Amino acid sequence: MRTFITSSALIAAACAVALAASQAQGPIVKLDPALDDLLAGDAKLEKLAGEFKPSLEGGVWSRSGSYLLFSNKAERLINKWTPDGTLSVYMDLGKLAKVDDPEVNLSSGTTFDAQGRLVYASQGERAIIRVEPDGHRTVLVDGFEGTRFGSPNDLIYKKNGTLYFTDNPKTAANGAFMFKGGKLTRIDTHELRRPNGIALSPDDKVLYINDSGGGGRRCVWRYEVQADDTAINGRLWVDMSVDSAHGIPDGMRVDTKGNVWDGGPGGLWIVSPEGKHIGTVLTPDQVANLAFGDADGKGLYLTLHSWLYRLRVKVPGLVP
Repeated sequence: MRTFITSSALIAAACAVALAASQAQGPIVKLDPALDDLLAGDAKLEKLAGEFKPSLEGGVWSRSGSYLLFSNKAERLINKWTPDGTLSVYMDLGKLAKVDDPEVNLSSGTTFDAQGRLVYASQGERAIIRVEPDGHRTVLVDGFEGTRFGSPNDLIYKKNGTLYFTDNPKTAANGAFMFKGGKLTRIDTHELRRPNGIALSPDDKVLYINDSGGGGRRCVWRYEVQADDTAINGRLWVDMSVDSAHGIPDGMRVDTKGNVWDGGPGGLWIVSPEGKHIGTVLTPDQVANLAFGDADGKGLYLTLHSWLYRLRVKVPGLVP
């Protein structure tokens, strides 16, 4: 652990130097030459849509339809964006959900299951919800051991159909969970203060979970996925608290080479499979979530609080 802390401090110092130099060079802070294999030196953030009421979330690319869906929390919508620049309403959750409080968010993280059905975390309905082909909504799970979820946040499917998701700590059911064969199992052992974004490695053997807990805690945890899909041996993998810039580990995605692209201090962090912070894409606001998309999987869509952006990258990402 002592070596890790020292390395993190060195990375933070290098980041500060690189950040100062980047002011005249563009939005990319390169901390390791390996970043050149993932991003062009002149890569630019492309503003696609905005200005929304804070804040946007979610984000998932439809392979079959060639469009992006994302959560518009303030307007209680799931929006649809197509490559021709058209922005439309995909689902009006304000009309569908039976939630009295008009200020409660009705969707956060989004994904597709193996059958191409939209599945999303509903904070207001305190449940994981699937949208059937006819538009009917099915509650997959809404509580653990007799206690309702507090605020389901983000979710990811393993290739075999096992679902992993996080719930923010507002009730005793807070934590990270596995849903398989109709059975719900807790993953973490209460080490997560505020579980947030969640992602799997390309081979489905590693589960990553962001922890954006209070007290300045900003970190990523790594779990080992077993043959029965349980995730065990959680350990602190990346400590972002060494960087004082604004931002928390929020949504995250993984590319086909196993690199983790994660919202963090200053913008979008790129972390190697070994846990090395190799670069940051500076963003005008905090990265809430992200999704790989486009026909080649090299379009990285970012939901900031009020804007939708895209960044073209060199390595395809994992797309549900």
